[in-house]
Order: sequence, then C-alpha cells, then structure tokens
Amino acid sequence: MYCKVHQDRVIAASQQLVAVQGPWVRAMKVGDPNSIEFLDAKRNLESAQAELEKILPPEIRHGQAMVPDAIKTFSTCNPEDFE
Repeated sequence: MYCKVHQDRVIAASQQLVAVQGPWVRAMKVGDPNSIEFLDAKRNLESAQAELEKILPPEIRHGQAMVPDAIKTFSTCNPEDFE
C-alpha cells in the first residue's frame, strides 16, 4: 500500500535526482569548491537525495540501496518485489 500511495512522489524525486546529477558532475570537473556553480550543484544534489530519503527511509527500503534498487522497486510497485 505504501508503494502505491507514494509511487508518483518517488518517480518525481528520482527524476529530480537525475536532473541535478549532470550539473553536479560538471561542477566537480571545474574543481573549485568555492564557486557558485559548485555550491548550487551540491545543494541541489543534496536536496534531491534528502527528498528521496524522506520518502524512502531505510526502514521502508528493507536493506535496499536507494540507487537504483529502492527507486526501481518503489517506482514500479510490483507486488512480487515486496514478498
């Protein structure tokens, strides 16, 4: 039941995580941890990760890694994955 209720939130949060990973990788290549781009990218990545942690805390994931396992499981909500 939890999965179906939160499925749309998991999908949206995982899409947000994917969206912020590109800018984060580019900021890491620049290598200036004091630059505005770096700090913005880091903040956005941490925010996206925190949103997923809020929706799928460890006790809900039952030992699954957040990426990619829990995101996939809670995006599809296949009943077999919860047996």
